[in-house]
Amino acid sequence: MIVNCKDFLVLPSTTQRNGMISRLDIVAEKLDSLHEGVNTRLDNITTRLNSMESNMDTRFDRLDTQLMMVITQLTEMNSRLELGGDELSVEGDELSIDGDKLSIDGG
Repeated sequence: MIVNCKDFLVLPSTTQRNGMISRLDIVAEKLDSLHEGVNTRLDNITTRLNSMESNMDTRFDRLDTQLMMVITQLTEMNSRLELGGDELSVEGDELSIDGDKLSIDGG
């Protein structure tokens, strides 16, 4: 038995084909639009992250400067205490430097 393929194969008409192509074009345009939207959002997020990173760097630099100042002041204070020969001692609630006493509880 010989079977003709045309009996089983139904090809879309030109109108149907054009309609499918038109729908595919619409889908492609929507995908392009979504892609642009995603890229815009990613650019915005990247900009915000870069700004946050810059702000944190500035804050860390400021904190580093402040810590270095505190370390310098403590080092100078330590040098003065060592050079002056003053003896600093704490007993109970009393703080004394070479015999001069300061009482924390008001005494």
